[in-house]
Order: sequence, then structure tokens, then C-alpha cells
Amino acid sequence: MVYVELSARYGVTWPTYIQGNEARAKASDSRLTHMPTREKLKLSYVLFSNLQRTISKHWRLFHQYLPPKDIWKARLSEVDQIRNRVAHFRIGHEGDLHRVRQLVNDMDAGFWHFCTSYNNPIPILDPSKDPVAKRFAALDPFPWAEVEPNTFAQIGHAPHDLSMAVTVGVLRRPWLRAKQPQSIMGRPGFLYDVSLVARNNRIFDYPEFLRSTRRLHTRVCHICLDTTRGRIRLTVPSISGKAVVLPLLEELVETALRCLRPDFGRRDFANFDTDVSAIRSAVDKIALEWPEYVLGPTNPLTFLDPSMPCKFFPQV
Repeated sequence: MVYVELSARYGVTWPTYIQGNEARAKASDSRLTHMPTREKLKLSYVLFSNLQRTISKHWRLFHQYLPPKDIWKARLSEVDQIRNRVAHFRIGHEGDLHRVRQLVNDMDAGFWHFCTSYNNPIPILDPSKDPVAKRFAALDPFPWAEVEPNTFAQIGHAPHDLSMAVTVGVLRRPWLRAKQPQSIMGRPGFLYDVSLVARNNRIFDYPEFLRSTRRLHTRVCHICLDTTRGRIRLTVPSISGKAVVLPLLEELVETALRCLRPDFGRRDFANFDTDVSAIRSAVDKIALEWPEYVLGPTNPLTFLDPSMPCKFFPQV
């Protein structure tokens, strides 16, 4: 959550807004080359106290997801102490577990709001007003169009020889109060939500796409992989500006085109659920070989939308 909101606000410079210096922890971990992990982002090495200070300093980015600030700080001071008791093998207080349960229950609805806001893109109704939408309009076979006054729908047709479709939407972060501009380019609080969809019985070679675009990954917020292997979803902070965003997406789209492969898979429809489950697990495995910004199909940030009510801590 901190990663997404700081990225939307500050773009690629988001690590400089993390409180504290975690370079030593990251260096110590990297030194142990015989036991590597996937984590590369600064937030994965931040101290809990520095994470708290980061949230407090940028409270307006997170207040819609968390309890009121005074309650949040009080609850964290309790949980921080409980953590220390557990880490140092102290017996603890009989109310410790209840306090932890209360905190996660208080966060449940807010975290659901955060996740679903990441899967609720706004369409760009006039592509000519936005440089990204305009650049890839020719690759969107089902653009939004005004079918009646102030009524829009996706209409169109896909050419038979179209091997990949590109759709461009906008993720507006909940903390943003500004009115929706005609173009989000260069503005804080927005992310471009770009979906690359394989067509005509093609799938993406996910490992090849990730290897070929490795040097570009620091400019992307997330790369989301799909169970079908026929979709790549990219989220990019708009505040990075046209000089960064447009060449970045152009290269990612061109690379995705080169990574298309024929889908020779044969589905056993008698065991369809088992087949899909195996593919999903395989795609998740690919994602887990890459840093935190690559998400597999079981990550809620890739699929959970406002039409899907749920609790993250039902057992609590």
C-alpha cells in the first residue's frame, strides 16, 4: 500500500520519501549470495518504526484506508510492544492477542478499499486529449464512444489479423481531490493502467518478456501476469511525465509483440478446474522469481475489484 501510493504521488523518486536509511539491511542481505530472495525494493528492508514514520509523514495518502490518526498511532504502539514481547520470548499480557485482532479487524475494510481501487480503472473517453491513449488508440479495437448524449460504451470490431490489443485506462487514487483532467500526464495521484491482450490463439512468453524488459522495470509500478497467459497489465505513474512514460510504454508494447507465441495448449475440459489451477500456479511461480513489482494471478491487486466483497482476516 505504501509502495503504490508513494509511487502515484512521486513516481520513480518514491524511495527518497521513505523515512530512515535501510541500505545497511539490504547490503547485509545481498551479501549472502547463497540464499537470495526476490525482494529488491527499499520498503522490503525498512524498519517497522521507519514504516510508521513514513505513513505518518504522508498521512493524507493513507487516511482513507486506516483508522483515525490518533487511534492508529495508539494501536501501533501497543502492537509494537507485543511484537517485542514475542521476539524476546516474554510471556506477554492476556489481552495481547485481542489487541492484535482488533487492529487487523479495523484495517480490513480499508485494505479492501485499497486493493479494489487498484482494479477500478477509469476509461479515457477522448483519446486525442491524452498522449498515451492517443499513441495506442489504433491498437484498441473496442474504444469508448458516445452512443447517446453523455452515455458512453465500448464499441468496435477487431481486425482478423490483430495479434495484440492495447487498452489504456486510468487509476485515480482515493486520496486525490483534484478534478479529473482531460490528460493525466505529469500529474500526481494517477497511474496509467495499460492492458496488453493477446489475440487469435496466442499467448505471451512471460519469462522472455520479463527478461527482455528488465532494465525498464524501475519505471513501472506493477507488472501483472494473468492465468490465461494472454494478458499483461502494466501500471505506470503518470507523474513521471511524457518523456518517460511514452517511450517506456512504446518499448514494453513492442517487446510484448515479440513475445507472442502460438497457443498449442489442449484443454481437458473434463478436468477444467484442475487445468486452470495448474496454470495459475505455474504463472504465480514465474512471478515469484522476480521482485515485488511482478504480481501473479492470485495476488488481490491483480483481480479484486469493487464488485467483490470479502474480508482479509475472516478467521480473526
